[in-house]
Amino acid sequence: MGNRAQRSHREIRARENLDRGANGRKNMMYAEMELVAGNPGNAIEFAKQTLKEDPSHVGALEILAKGQWQASQCDELLLTLRKLIELNPYEPGYHSLQAGAYQSLGLCGEAVKSYLRAVDLGYPKSAEMDAMIEELRSWQGSLVAELLSMDHVFKAAYTQDPAKACADRGFDFAIPPETTEHMIRERESRAVVFARPS
Repeated sequence: MGNRAQRSHREIRARENLDRGANGRKNMMYAEMELVAGNPGNAIEFAKQTLKEDPSHVGALEILAKGQWQASQCDELLLTLRKLIELNPYEPGYHSLQAGAYQSLGLCGEAVKSYLRAVDLGYPKSAEMDAMIEELRSWQGSLVAELLSMDHVFKAAYTQDPAKACADRGFDFAIPPETTEHMIRERESRAVVFARPS
């Protein structure tokens, strides 16, 4: 009797695992279909159902990330990407998407670092990516120039150590500090010229 009960219990667990696997595959199929159809909310829900059974399911995490990106859920997307990067830190696409999320949230320094990390890992370097990085640097430069004109505490810290002052505020130009300082000074002088009445 004991062997029969053990065998029956194993058979039940095996069937449950099969059912769970079939449900996971079905959820993944529906998630992909919803994503392609432009319904990120539904794709996210199907991916989450799969993740309840297997929190490290890479396919479900990837669909979840794509859905969150389409739905502009950047805070949640960063959490999902953190899990994906833990599972595979060498996937350049994860870092590229992370850069886009950071950029959408206005976290320029983090976006620059993530884009550069994606390129370091083999993400195809392109004129568009170079332009995006330059745009982020430029945007940061204008934000720093604005801070210098409005925030006396920041200006004092910047006078002492420009790179540290910028880093403390979350800026990262991913270039040597002397060049950063030169870019900011150049923007300040242009801003003064444009601000003067003719």
